[in-house]
Order: sequence, then structure tokens, then C-alpha cells
Amino acid sequence: MKTALLSSNCPFAIVLWTTLLVVGCSDPAQQSQEVVVGSHLLISHPVSQASEAELFKGEPVTIEPSEEFYLEYALGSGDDGYDILKVHGDGASLYTYWDKGAEKLRQAKEEFTLDPDQVKAICDKINQSQIVTLGDEYLADVPSGKQIALTIVSGDYEKEVYCDSHFPPPVVELANYLEVSVIPKKE
Repeated sequence: MKTALLSSNCPFAIVLWTTLLVVGCSDPAQQSQEVVVGSHLLISHPVSQASEAELFKGEPVTIEPSEEFYLEYALGSGDDGYDILKVHGDGASLYTYWDKGAEKLRQAKEEFTLDPDQVKAICDKINQSQIVTLGDEYLADVPSGKQIALTIVSGDYEKEVYCDSHFPPPVVELANYLEVSVIPKKE
């Protein structure tokens, strides 16, 4: 059968085979795409695995600012290290990042405090992006790439999403907001 598909004796099979390849490649879910997260240009590859719970099946969850609120956002890779943002419900925040502008690569930390309106804006963006409807893992089958990990805690509710080289739109939306509007600008 393989011989028939590749044989010049069967031109219809060659056309059919080519058409199937073109149709398969035109599916956006099966193509790599560039996505922008703050100043980072990431490649989102086709997902090879996703958790079984693609959609949240329980009661709708609304994330509200409170003392129990906590957000952890990490972007990076095993090769380059991770930049990590931690935000607590009282606004206490810590950004740990790899200072690539220093003479020698080093990890730097920046502590800062967000006001209650900024914490509420983060919760609003979490709700707007619908992160809570996502599965827990999105994994592309590539040898190396970037990862984004999110942990959101609100009261008794906890949501974690881990993306390895595949970034669903809600993750990109929230990550871009955090990079642009929350993380302090590096001098």
C-alpha cells in the first residue's frame, strides 16, 4: 500500500496523499504559533497532551481578593531558569528573576506592595481570562521550550495550570497582563 501511495503508477493516490497533508497542516490547532507575553516571544506548539478535565465541570468559580488570595506565576525554562511572581491577598509581592543584564548572570529579587485595587484587578483578569476552566497540564512534544506555571488560591479553591511549550489563549492573556501591568519594569 505504501508503494502505491508513492508510486508514479498511482497519480490519484499521490494527489489524495498530498491533499490530506495540506488539510492536516491547515488546522491551527496542529500548527506552531508565536504568542507574545510581555516582552517575551514564545512559540506555542501543538498540544500532545492535556489533562482530562478540559473544562471545569463544577459550579462557576469567581476569584475574589481576600487574605487567602495567592497567585504564583512562573515563566522560563529548565535551561534558562524561571522568573517567578508571587502575589498575596494583602498586596505583598515578590518578583524573582534572572538578571541577564548583569555582568555575571545572577538571580535578583524585587519586593513590592500592590494596593487593593491592583489585587482586585488581578482577580478580575483571572476571572475574565477564564483560567479556572482550563485543564491542569498542556504539554507539547518538543525537546526544549518555555514553560508557564500558574497557581491561584482563593479561599478553599486552588487552581494550577502547567504549560510546557503549548500556551492556551487564557494563559497567554493572564500572563501578558501580569508581565505588562504587575511585574515591575527592570531598569
